[in-house]
Amino acid sequence: MEFSYDNQQQQVREKTIEFVQTEINPHLLSPPDPGKFDREIWKACASQGLLSYGMPEPWAKTTDDNLLTMVMALESFGYACDDNGLPFALASQGCTIQHSLLQHGSQEQKDAFLPGCISGDLIGVTAMTEPNAGSDLNSISMQAEKTDQGYLLNGEKVMITLAPVADFCIVFATVNKDAGRWGITAFLVELAEPGARVTGPVEKLGLDSAPMGRIKLDGCLIPENRRMGPEGAGAAIAHHLLEVERTCILASQVGRMQRQLEDTVVYTKNRKQSGQPNSGFQAVSHRLADMRLRLESARLLLYKTAWKIDQGESAQLESSMLKLAISEGFLASSIDSMRIHGGYSYIEDHFSGRDTRDALGGVLYAGTSDIQRNIIASLLGL
Repeated sequence: MEFSYDNQQQQVREKTIEFVQTEINPHLLSPPDPGKFDREIWKACASQGLLSYGMPEPWAKTTDDNLLTMVMALESFGYACDDNGLPFALASQGCTIQHSLLQHGSQEQKDAFLPGCISGDLIGVTAMTEPNAGSDLNSISMQAEKTDQGYLLNGEKVMITLAPVADFCIVFATVNKDAGRWGITAFLVELAEPGARVTGPVEKLGLDSAPMGRIKLDGCLIPENRRMGPEGAGAAIAHHLLEVERTCILASQVGRMQRQLEDTVVYTKNRKQSGQPNSGFQAVSHRLADMRLRLESARLLLYKTAWKIDQGESAQLESSMLKLAISEGFLASSIDSMRIHGGYSYIEDHFSGRDTRDALGGVLYAGTSDIQRNIIASLLGL
């Protein structure tokens, strides 16, 4: 086992941190405004190669197509960035959308969408959640009716990250409701198609710079060459998509936990109460110790899970443990940071308060914490 960064990985970390600090942070809105998504910032990130990691040639001109390098870049981005929403959005596209296209798209579909995604000219989203269907794929009600011209899609998807600014989506619909999961099929839908309508952004507690909205398809005709995989393969595609998503989507939060810890340690050393630095109080130092433990545990699971996927192995168990560990850990550490910083973290636009609001979503999306525990328990044979 090797527990140190090689030269290339170290260069990725340093280059990403420098880029974010000099080219991104000065242009961010504070506080973020979900109604003002900045495509120029998005394309600058793409030009830096942040949507190229994990993508092999000929799609990306990169020297490293490992998922491990991708999550390290996202972790570094999260560490340096003053906004948690932007790296979250980049992870959503770079890992979830692009890897799904790479693994399950036809050659024609890859040619049509991957170059634009990697360059930042196209933004793609995953449309799985419905008003009455979340983690239960069997409850998907969006219909895909086969016709001579292709498939007519009807239904609504909700809580879709980046929907208000997206160009296309991977939609999961059923061609046969009675077949349950075997009727679920995946489609590539360009959102400028007749019958496709996007609404939003909706108001939410955190991650403001990653706008969220709804996608409604009303008689939207999708040609057969935009179906991903065969009919009935949608559930398998969705499970693979979620495995990669759970590995990558919170990578930036590991970096944020590092930055959060460093800033909080400095604060406790400089802030004095009762004639001594706050760091000298056992209650404070124990919270800092817990924050460090959560950080280290999350980082080790992150690297192991990405490495395992790079080896071509299943990481269903590891990705669920990882998603659970990072989401719960980031939320707990953010609350600890608020307690240490006191009332100002609650009444002002303080980083601890922002982190807590952003962290709340992590225990919900890509499968709630309870869903992750269910998966882990089932893989233990329970």
